[in-house]
Amino acid sequence: MTNLLRNRRLLIVFSILTLILALILPRTSKFNYDYRQGSVWKYDDLEARFDFPIFKSAEQLAADERYVSSIETPSYSYVSDAEKSSLDKVWNADLGKYSGLRQGIVNDLRKIYSNGVVSDEGLKLSRKADIGQSIIYLSKGKTVEQVPASEIITVKQAKDALCESLAERSPGVNADSLLKKSGIYDAVEAVLQYDEARTALMNETAYKDVSPTEGYVEKYDIIVKKGEIITEDIARKLDSYKAEYERRRTGIERDDFDGFDKFANAVSPWIGNFLIALAISVILCLSVFFSNANILDEMGRLLFIILVFLLLTIVTLIVDKYNSAFLFMVPFTIAALWLQSFYRLRVVIPVYTVSLLPLLIFAHNGPILFVMFLMAGYVSVYVYDMFNRGLMQFMVSLICFAMLLISLAGFRMIGALSGGMAGQVMLLAVGSLVSVIGYPLVFLFERMFKLVSSARLMELCDTESKLLRELDDKAPGTYNHSVAVAGMCEAAARAIGANPLVVKAGALYHDIGKMANPTCFVENESAEARQEGGYHSTLSPKESAQAIISHVRSGMELAGNNGIPQLLKDFILTHHGTTVTGYFYTKYVNDGGDPDDKEAFTYDGKRPFSKEQVILMICDSVEAASRTVTPSKEAYSELVEKLVAGKMKEGQLEDADISLKELNMVKESIKSYLMQSHHERVVYPTRKRFGRGR
Repeated sequence: MTNLLRNRRLLIVFSILTLILALILPRTSKFNYDYRQGSVWKYDDLEARFDFPIFKSAEQLAADERYVSSIETPSYSYVSDAEKSSLDKVWNADLGKYSGLRQGIVNDLRKIYSNGVVSDEGLKLSRKADIGQSIIYLSKGKTVEQVPASEIITVKQAKDALCESLAERSPGVNADSLLKKSGIYDAVEAVLQYDEARTALMNETAYKDVSPTEGYVEKYDIIVKKGEIITEDIARKLDSYKAEYERRRTGIERDDFDGFDKFANAVSPWIGNFLIALAISVILCLSVFFSNANILDEMGRLLFIILVFLLLTIVTLIVDKYNSAFLFMVPFTIAALWLQSFYRLRVVIPVYTVSLLPLLIFAHNGPILFVMFLMAGYVSVYVYDMFNRGLMQFMVSLICFAMLLISLAGFRMIGALSGGMAGQVMLLAVGSLVSVIGYPLVFLFERMFKLVSSARLMELCDTESKLLRELDDKAPGTYNHSVAVAGMCEAAARAIGANPLVVKAGALYHDIGKMANPTCFVENESAEARQEGGYHSTLSPKESAQAIISHVRSGMELAGNNGIPQLLKDFILTHHGTTVTGYFYTKYVNDGGDPDDKEAFTYDGKRPFSKEQVILMICDSVEAASRTVTPSKEAYSELVEKLVAGKMKEGQLEDADISLKELNMVKESIKSYLMQSHHERVVYPTRKRFGRGR
């Protein structure tokens, strides 16, 4: 039933992870071509899979915008009252004997006004040299039209045109003299008035309307051929195709691809995302299972791994979509440091590698960034243990940055990376610094997921801590026993690649329950008390067994009251497992008790389920029993073999993830440790005393 519930729970967790990934992953892959202007196109002929415009380069667009802003197109309003006033003056002018020419002069002037007449100052053009190609905005009533600037004349030009027209129609008349004498010249005035407010508005609109494109590439056109040199024009086409491709990553036009109907094209990206998400989830699950399957049984530890993975994935996708250049600044290595705080290297390495897969698959320059941050993460994890105190932590940042810098230089030298190197170096430096500054977040994760970090374990292993000092004061024999067991456990843990820090902390706290009744245990009894029969002299074997067994329950209560994490409470609960208090059970049977009546003599703990707990159980028994034998290699070897065989016979190791090979390595390590710890001392000779004369 337990396995069924566990499997169902894991299925739910990884199904949710798969669903989240399927929703957040881009619906298409990234643009999988690396190129730069001046290089050779090393791929097959690239055919456009859809129509797309050719975008101007940033420099071109900026130049066009500057040009448009430098040429201000003036806006003029037509003043109908000015024209009417002028025509009225001409109609009422005194032409004397030439009054028959009045109607013709009025018609000519009306025609001249229809094109537009401005004051003699001329049009307010920013570049008068370009007047032949310039235009103005002309507003008549509610309509605005563009009129060539060359068609607009000044008042002086209007007078000249009027005189020329009159001279052509009446050759025998001195046109200039007549128009001047009759006052008609004075009646000619400007009918177009400069509109400053409308000019500003119209030119702002024109600036915004500068086209960002120049030209068009149709579907199936060849953009670049294999082996072709990438010129500036080709590079601009490729940039435009890439930009349009990326734009369509979240919403592909479904008619762009042949062979699929609209429904298939709408569904296929989601199916593809789901399959990719499923594959990544399976890989993540397998990496955890084969590195430490026990994590799958502890929801807090598993959820933390999933959180780290999702954080890296989401940050990668957001930054890549906003500006892929900033991926150099993302502190990916912080994920490796977070994982390293709670898990062994055999877990950290595969999980961190899988966490970088979205960067590899979907990001720009993904393969390059994947390799760079993979190497930097590995280095950070390996060196952190050497530089994890105070300001020395910034040494990790420096080493990480150096690793990134080396790999960056290598990729640039082979032409795999382009862009400004100075900017990339600066971004990498910032990311490396943030990766160390952000490390203290492990204490938040510790509380959120009820985990125990390496920093917390080191704090607990400090023999000056409150609880260990109390143990030393109340039960000094137990304290010395715990310290001795801790040293032995550390050596055994290193021998098989278990976590020495975890087992050391477990060993230091496994017997804290003995503080509740320290004299009940022989290591805390004084010599006088032992001579008088000791604590158990007045108790029955069952009462003595219960007094001994109670230190496990007392230890659990004491640990709970002092905030000791569950990880170490498990060591208290499992260090005796479900074994029998052999001394008092044997005494009980020898006194005539029922051999089947074992319940009162059996510890009510749990059998160890991790390598570290197995090591503590063995070392705890060996350390206590080693004091009863004469120090020798043979004696220690026999003792260790006997005790381990006994634990195995009682089934105490059946639930633990330790192999026979590892168990043999633990035994050899303990034997070696005992010999080194209890070797014979050199007997110092007594100095002879001689007389003063000698």
